[in-house]
Amino acid sequence: MKKKFLLTGYYFDGYHGSMIHIAEVAKELVSMGFDVDIVTLELNNDIKVYVEDYSGAKVFYIKDFDLKKEYDYTLAYHAPILTFLLSKGVKFGKLALGCLSTFVDLEQPNLIGLNGVPVFAHSLELVEYLNDNYGISANFLINSVPNEYKNIELKITSLKKIAIVSNHISSEIVEAKKILESGGYNIDVYGNKYNYEPINAKILANYDLIITIGKTVQYALYLGIPVYNYDHFGGRGYIKPSNIDIEEYYNFSGRSSFRKIGAQEIVSEILNGYADALACVDELKHIARERYDLHNNVVNLLIQLDKTEFKSFKEVPGLKIYEAHCSYLVNNIIHKNAIISQLWHYFRQYYNFYKFINKITFGLCFKNIIDKIDELNFKDKIY
Repeated sequence: MKKKFLLTGYYFDGYHGSMIHIAEVAKELVSMGFDVDIVTLELNNDIKVYVEDYSGAKVFYIKDFDLKKEYDYTLAYHAPILTFLLSKGVKFGKLALGCLSTFVDLEQPNLIGLNGVPVFAHSLELVEYLNDNYGISANFLINSVPNEYKNIELKITSLKKIAIVSNHISSEIVEAKKILESGGYNIDVYGNKYNYEPINAKILANYDLIITIGKTVQYALYLGIPVYNYDHFGGRGYIKPSNIDIEEYYNFSGRSSFRKIGAQEIVSEILNGYADALACVDELKHIARERYDLHNNVVNLLIQLDKTEFKSFKEVPGLKIYEAHCSYLVNNIIHKNAIISQLWHYFRQYYNFYKFINKITFGLCFKNIIDKIDELNFKDKIY
């Protein structure tokens, strides 16, 4: 009989970094023979279909989840979900928490993490943060690269095509893009308000340079593509063997330096430094394949989990209060989502009619409102 593995994560309503991370871990676990479920608090149908097709796991909106289930292993991101499930009677064997940020409130460890359940952090900056602020000796589960990247071999000789990957592209990168395009370089942008789709190996393999931060840096290094590390926090520019350790420490976020420069200087660095960056790709590729292989890192996760034994914390002071708070939070989110879904159901019935009326009667009167609604790009929610 297959062992059952549960993953939890709050945001499954878009191509967020946490969603992609959880989906990749789920896919690897499925390939290793686990029966994998994912439980979330924000879910739309497009993302549910994408994650299930990609990973082979089953994705559940928390309201529709079977609370009588039992799991051999659980890795829980966004702790209130886990505490809610725990309070409702879901059974866990080996249990761990995941943490993806030092500054997002939802990522902070809960009472379960403070009482001995292991915590896995995705950067050494975060490991140190958890120790300094909570006294937690966290395990290290670095952002990793899935199997699909292994068999792609590239031979890049010059700079022609550039990809910018960002959900929060900075104004100086936007301006640098215009300058580079005027110089004849082909540039595509992936992220909010641009090409909004999950990044994969086939997409990145089309480019000679990637401008990005976060886990896309690891994808590109694994493929042997030069990376210019810069986004809304700024950044040092090209990833090199001399700076990869410090940039990895801060999860390739740009927070190692917070260096902000102008668009013209970015363009100059990209063009003048490309030859040196290209000369380093083989060394960086070797480093990336040693450190960022998802299979190896998931195997290590399971080894660490097997050393633990989950115990009931019903008698831990404060846990019942915390469980009550989490239940209140989750139930209110479910209620809120149900109301939003119902309102959208009614609104959608009249939306096209209003657009039609606007065209034939009111002219530009409602144009800005309708355009803004179009920009929101609502998807069918699962509530």
